[in-house]
Amino acid sequence: MALQMDIIPVSLGPFCYFNAEDGVVLGDARLRRQLAQSFPDLWQGVQARRAFMRDVLGINLDDSILPLSNIAGWLPPWALDLDTAFIIHKTRGTDTASSTVQSGASKAAPSENVTG
Repeated sequence: MALQMDIIPVSLGPFCYFNAEDGVVLGDARLRRQLAQSFPDLWQGVQARRAFMRDVLGINLDDSILPLSNIAGWLPPWALDLDTAFIIHKTRGTDTASSTVQSGASKAAPSENVTG
């Protein structure tokens, strides 16, 4: 199943720039196997995006979530500073998470040239 997620907040202030539009596919084990076998370039891009979301942004995904966008989960707090993004830090021993800002996170992002 393919899904399109849109977040377009409305601001009461003079500025508002947050806009998130990410495509993801929900795939069971059979679909994931078929994609890996029939479309290896697409599968490689999906895996790179999943690794970036997990390892850099701190977002753990279920195996069934297959991100199609290179900006899935990416939220820069300042419009003109794309090298800084919110990331998730889990507190040891609890299920709580907090968002913080990490400079240089975009350098670890999957390349825009990733096929898929």
